[in-house]
Amino acid sequence: MTPDQRRILHFFDRYVFDWMRSDIRTALRERAFLLAALGLVTYTEVLGGFRTGRLREINQSRANFEEFLAFLGRNHRELVVPGMDVRGWVRNALVHEYFTRGESGIVYRPDERLTVLFEGARRLFNVAAYSDAFFEGARSYRDEMLDREDSPFIALFLQALGDGAVLFRRDAAG
Repeated sequence: MTPDQRRILHFFDRYVFDWMRSDIRTALRERAFLLAALGLVTYTEVLGGFRTGRLREINQSRANFEEFLAFLGRNHRELVVPGMDVRGWVRNALVHEYFTRGESGIVYRPDERLTVLFEGARRLFNVAAYSDAFFEGARSYRDEMLDREDSPFIALFLQALGDGAVLFRRDAAG
């Protein structure tokens, strides 16, 4: 394992699989499903930004978000079909308006594997399925960089990381 791959492993172990996962699990346990959905779509954009190398660039949020959707697996392909703008009706709406847009909502259905569910004309974002898919996708993305020392995504990840500054801080209690 190269020094760059060790940095990637450390990032994923600490930030993604420890802190991000803890944040989402806490929100789900406390039934804060809107907060969990907001966290997950935000984290999707962040990991997409590492994959594109454009995490901190202005006007790249849509491209970054959509880049990471490919890692969510086959049960989540409905997120990338034309007309299904999950970024608009979930991410943007939660960030700017608190609620999802249109005839839609956030649900927690852990027994259902699909992220987008339909009840009549109403579309529902299943935060349980998206959470599982997100962390599985994060593992696949990480492994893609750790399995190949010559992966072009290593350089893009490091470019997005920048000078290695700490992205998040938590006190000793966190």
